[in-house]
Amino acid sequence: MPHIHDNPFTIPPASRRRPFIVSLKLLVVVVGLSAALAMTQSTVRRHWLDRWASGFGELSVDEQIERLSRIHALGDYGTETLVQRIIAVDDRVATVAVELLREQQAAWVSRDHDSLAAAHHRLLRGLAEIVERVPPSRIGRVEQLLNQTIIECVEQRGEVMQAAYRQANELLSRVNGSVDAERLVADSQDSRMPSLVPLPVVIARAAVRPVTIETADGSPDPVVAAQSVVSGISSKQATRSLPRTYSNP
Repeated sequence: MPHIHDNPFTIPPASRRRPFIVSLKLLVVVVGLSAALAMTQSTVRRHWLDRWASGFGELSVDEQIERLSRIHALGDYGTETLVQRIIAVDDRVATVAVELLREQQAAWVSRDHDSLAAAHHRLLRGLAEIVERVPPSRIGRVEQLLNQTIIECVEQRGEVMQAAYRQANELLSRVNGSVDAERLVADSQDSRMPSLVPLPVVIARAAVRPVTIETADGSPDPVVAAQSVVSGISSKQATRSLPRTYSNP
């Protein structure tokens, strides 16, 4: 019986390694395209972030708020830029920046550990740069952001999440320390200011002494009368106000 390979009209079986090689090449192409797309998106977002952050302080308040919304749409790339606006000159801009940051924190909950930790580290890195310059009236907003990070990281496992938890607590201590320092300076300034409260007026009690009036024959005649002599009045003024003797015409 002739061997199958001796027949010139038979089709040789396909190699089993060929589909594996094709799949591997396809996987490499997909990974390469994904990496290129990610790099392109990162480059584009950084470009728009630099453009929208440039000349920010020269814009009107309404234009600044609109820019903040655009920066917020860039995701994690805009987190630190939003944090910088907490110390903006206009309080309305700072309020919008904090609200957008809190929206970001709420959206981070669904992330995995590594992505969640990276997002919080961006926020904490931005707060560390401005914590010493936050106006006292805005300290409460910074505390809200830090407390939210602490709540989300306290029960998370992993060194990265625990590092974020420790950093948030350290920043919160710095914030509280700056508040205590402000209060101490204010108290010391108040203690040096003169008091505007009027001092109590002390009224001396009048000394009462009997007045002796001489009669016509020159004999003293005590009179049931009294003269109030206030301390500080000289004896001459007392004599002028009430004669000591009377004489008959």
